[in-house]
Amino acid sequence: GFASGSMGHEIDFALIAEDIIGFLDAAPDRQLVIMGHFDETLLPEPLRGRVESHKFSSYEAYLETLSTVDCAVMPLTDDAFNRCKSGVRVIDAAAVAVPSLVGTVSDMAQMVSDQNTGFVIPKGESWRAALDTLAQDRALVTQMGQAARQSLLKNWTARTTLPVVEQAVIDWVQKG
Repeated sequence: GFASGSMGHEIDFALIAEDIIGFLDAAPDRQLVIMGHFDETLLPEPLRGRVESHKFSSYEAYLETLSTVDCAVMPLTDDAFNRCKSGVRVIDAAAVAVPSLVGTVSDMAQMVSDQNTGFVIPKGESWRAALDTLAQDRALVTQMGQAARQSLLKNWTARTTLPVVEQAVIDWVQKG
């Protein structure tokens, strides 16, 4: 699945369009799920008609749709704006136990444990290889999704018990 929370992410998707086309062409039952803002007239011709589209709506509806995909693809063009983007889309995917495929632009690459909670795809490398790996191993999709959720709960969730700050940080602050 590909999610876009604002206008203009068609340029990001274009980075992986050929890999997506090749992946979809390899099996007739595959399709691309696009969530949010996306001008489908900008899709390459081979992808038109192979897309399940969900227009931008509520956060709850987005998460519900996201939970139905096998993985979330998150390419970003390398520019100043995207280098400052947070990993919130990785958090969204992990919350619903979906592995993330990310590039190396932005904080997303730091939030994905490569080949554990998803795949970090270096610039110029094939996104299709990661997609093929997941398509060939349904158990791996589930395992990575569960690992992503566990990582989110362990590393990216606020504590609900005291102390909310590690003792080492408290000691450091008190030493001045």
